[in-house]
Amino acid sequence: MPLSRTLQGILESRTGARPVAVVRMFVGLAAALRGLEGGRLLWNVLSPETARMPYFEWVPAIPREAVFWLAGVWFAAGLAFLAGWRTRFWGSVLALVIVYVLALDQQTYASHLYLLLLILALLTLADSGAAYSLDARRRGRRATVPGWPVWLLKRQLTIVYGFAALTKLNAEYLSGSVLRENLLPGLVRWIDASGYGDPLLRASAVLSILIEAFLAAGFLIPGWRRAAIWVGVAFHVAMVSLLAPEVALQLGIFALETLALYALFFEGKTAM
Repeated sequence: MPLSRTLQGILESRTGARPVAVVRMFVGLAAALRGLEGGRLLWNVLSPETARMPYFEWVPAIPREAVFWLAGVWFAAGLAFLAGWRTRFWGSVLALVIVYVLALDQQTYASHLYLLLLILALLTLADSGAAYSLDARRRGRRATVPGWPVWLLKRQLTIVYGFAALTKLNAEYLSGSVLRENLLPGLVRWIDASGYGDPLLRASAVLSILIEAFLAAGFLIPGWRRAAIWVGVAFHVAMVSLLAPEVALQLGIFALETLALYALFFEGKTAM
C-alpha cells in the first residue's frame, strides 16, 4: 500500500470513544498529582538561594508567592480533565501550564512531565470527552472519536519503552549501581546479605532492559500484546513497590499515565 494511502487511512480513521475516555480519566488524575509535585519543584527553583538556569531569557518568571496559584490551577485543571468538564478547554490549559513550567528553567525538566504534555495534547485533539464525561452528559455521548491521535498515542507508548531501554545501555546502569542507589535500602541490605549483591543487581539491570525492549516490540505486534500488557503491569507495580519513596512517587505518576495507554488496545477500530 502506498505511503500516501496509509497516511490518508490513519487521518480518516475513527476509533471507539470509551477506551480514550478511560485514558483521559487516569491521565487527568496523573496531571492533578503532578501539579502538586510541580508546585513543590517550582517553589524550590524560584528560591533566592537557587541559581537560575533558564532556557530562554524572555520567559518571565512568576513571583515565588504565585507558585501556589499556578499549582492550584494545575491541580484543578487535572481534576476537570479527569471529569471531562469542558475537556478541550482544560486540556489546553494543562498543556499551556506544563509548557510554561518546562520552558521556565532547565531544572524543571523531567522526561515524565514532557511525556504527560504529549499525552494531554493528543487526548485533547482526540475529543477524549466524548464518553464517560460531564461533557457527554451535557451534549450527548459520541460512539467514536478521531483515530489519528489514538494511533500516535499507541506509537508513543512504543517510543517510551524503546527509548528507556536504549538509554540504559551504558556501563553505569549495567553495573547495577543505579539500582543500588534507588532501591529500597532494606532491599539492598537483603541483597547484599545474600552474598550475591553485585551480580544480582547487574542481572536485575539487564532484565529491566530486556523487559522494556520486549514491551517496545510487544505493543507493535498484535500477537504479543496480551503478554505485553501483563508484563507491563507487573513491571510498573514492581518498580513502584521496590524503589525508594522519593523515586517511587515520580515513577508512580509515570506508571499511571503509561498504564492508562494500555486501554487503547482493548477496543475500537483504528489504523494500527
